Amino acid sequence: MRNVALQLNRDEYHDFVDHLQELGFERIILGVPGPRFMTKLRLLRQYGTGMLRLTKRLQLLRDIETLVVFGRFAFAVKLLARLRLLRYGRLICFGFFVHGPAWFPLFRCLACLDNQNDHYVVFSRSEVDLYQSRLGIRRESMHFVPLGDWGQLRQPREEEIGPENGRYYLAAGRSNRRYRALVEAFRSIPEQLVIICSRSNCEELQGVDIPSNISILRDVSVAVFDDYVRGAKAGIISLEYDTGASGQSLALSLMRNSKCVIASDSGPLRGYVEHGVSGYLLANVEEELPLVIQRIEEGGLASSLGRAARERYERMFSRAAAAAAFDRVLHTSA
Repeated sequence: MRNVALQLNRDEYHDFVDHLQELGFERIILGVPGPRFMTKLRLLRQYGTGMLRLTKRLQLLRDIETLVVFGRFAFAVKLLARLRLLRYGRLICFGFFVHGPAWFPLFRCLACLDNQNDHYVVFSRSEVDLYQSRLGIRRESMHFVPLGDWGQLRQPREEEIGPENGRYYLAAGRSNRRYRALVEAFRSIPEQLVIICSRSNCEELQGVDIPSNISILRDVSVAVFDDYVRGAKAGIISLEYDTGASGQSLALSLMRNSKCVIASDSGPLRGYVEHGVSGYLLANVEEELPLVIQRIEEGGLASSLGRAARERYERMFSRAAAAAAFDRVLHTSA
């Protein structure tokens, strides 16, 4: 029997797939283009193309013991399995998440495709309770694995990442964000803020008078984004909904670069931020952020909080930690 990792394109979780290949998994790539900035229409088109290409390559998906599929494309694979067009011993959907409550009814219907051999890897423990209650997914089918860094670290020199050298606070992310609240908060904060977003999620800022201490960038490259992370004093993650995975990728990038993380107090981020030690969790960003930043500035805390964030990253979110967690999934879900 074979173990297979199915990718829509070569870039999809490529570092993790490299790890799977080290474990003896085969890699099958459907060759569906995946632009970095995806609208809902582009996403649906990508999944439709992927499903069409998959049906043409079903002969490659025979005698499979474990099939790893990424994100919501797993439901397309399950549909083909329910139609008896392909078979597998078990399926692991790696990196499943739902960003907003408007999607819950759809994914509750899609979860009806599950059987006892279908499993989910989620990136926060809070999602297990959430998806069980809101989507009807069996609790024993969901497994927490820290998002982690699966590839070679892009580790800059210490003098390049020291928080004391940062001149601005950084907020970023393409989904489930509340940038309007940050703008309002920074009207009374005498510090610089850089917001990196996409054209699809900055509509809430249309027509808003942006103070001179706030800069807004849209759809930047990965290299430019990494430069802004390394140059920041601290990072801010302001979420609109507490409804599943959001903000972990940015939190991980900030922690890896020894940056303090200031975030909405939400289930997905509580495991990443240790309040008062490596950053702050805020119940109300607009109201609490001015006092938190004042505390950081007056106490010169950015450096110590950033070092604690890096230590937490190494202890809980390194490749070794993530690999050990995924190894448990492979053994307990068999």
